[in-house]
Amino acid sequence: MDKEIMLDRLLVIYCKFWLEGVAIPIVGLPGIVGNVVTLAILQDKQLDLKPVFRNLISTLLLSDSFCILFSYLIFSAPHISHNYEFYIFPHFLPFLLPLTQISLTISISTTVLVSLERFFSICRPQHQIPP
Repeated sequence: MDKEIMLDRLLVIYCKFWLEGVAIPIVGLPGIVGNVVTLAILQDKQLDLKPVFRNLISTLLLSDSFCILFSYLIFSAPHISHNYEFYIFPHFLPFLLPLTQISLTISISTTVLVSLERFFSICRPQHQIPP
């Protein structure tokens, strides 16, 4: 019985390392790079975008990038570095958890606002705020 419990614990540790320590950075890094590139493209004044839409999308890109970064620091970094796990992580966690939740809330709220802005731009163009 003890051998089965030990194997289960090893399997959990192995899976956590590969999913949290390896998969999150592999998926997260292209997400952050894509957000930064898109943000740089959005800053081009030659794009014919309304300022409200441009600002909403920029806010969404930044909040998503921060959410990815904070999730990496909470879930992946402890699996990659034992020094981070034992010396830095316990001090950062009380700040990282609320920051992650705040960035996620901003991301969700901004997505709702983008949807509302698109609805009013398409379905009710007469009620738009002038630029």
